[in-house]
Amino acid sequence: FHFIFGLQPDFGGKPFSFLHYMAVKSALSVHPGAKAFLYYEHEPQGIYWEVAKSCLETVQIKAPREIFGRPLKHVAHQTDVLRLQILHDKGGIYLDLDTITTRGFATLLRHSCVMARQGYGETDRGMCNAVILSEARHPFIAAWLEEFRHFRSGGADEFWDEHAVVVPQRLMDTGNYPVTVLEPEAFFIPSYDTFGIADMFIDEREYPDSHCHHLWESQSWHLASRINERNVAVLQNTYCKIARGHVGEDTAVFQRLREAEMRESV
Repeated sequence: FHFIFGLQPDFGGKPFSFLHYMAVKSALSVHPGAKAFLYYEHEPQGIYWEVAKSCLETVQIKAPREIFGRPLKHVAHQTDVLRLQILHDKGGIYLDLDTITTRGFATLLRHSCVMARQGYGETDRGMCNAVILSEARHPFIAAWLEEFRHFRSGGADEFWDEHAVVVPQRLMDTGNYPVTVLEPEAFFIPSYDTFGIADMFIDEREYPDSHCHHLWESQSWHLASRINERNVAVLQNTYCKIARGHVGEDTAVFQRLREAEMRESV
């Protein structure tokens, strides 16, 4: 598994949280023996990072600031490039850190490259790059990287998600690449709209076709950031129902770390 975090010194106002810890913990819990790598420029801090770090191999990197001479001005676009470079070089499963793994990816490993459609209706602009499975040096990933020769976004503009969502769809539509395309239910349902966020963080739903859930952090942070190792056991929503099965003995570790923080602050 490959994760990316901390390409900005302020972490985009979203410090390493229970949500991020759980992305790593759930992926490894469902896949015993798997390895997880987290790539960062600025190292996170806090109790969730300390616990997550114990089951990760951390890799400090320099975030790409340009590709093919074209500037990558926004951290989201730096991450877009970095994930493809990692998958191209190493292969594996890339997951955004705002994911939680449910039944996992074992049944998908016979495919050389796997993605899923982003959604339905208004939420469907193409593929979503928050979850990608790929062999190393896969021709689709190589072609996707080559498309960045035409990268033209300056940040939050009309081309914002062109190379994350639209370009991979366009490449798949050519029929030239062996990519397995799944329905949104595999990774991306519930969606990022108001109803989808409520289905994950307020109500309790069942999603039997999910391999993992993307949690759409930009839209859900006001709810997701409130969840921790103490209230996950009692809150009745879809996310907590999944997450509390993975915390296990880490609850005691969090407690010790919190007590240590309190002693140091006195």
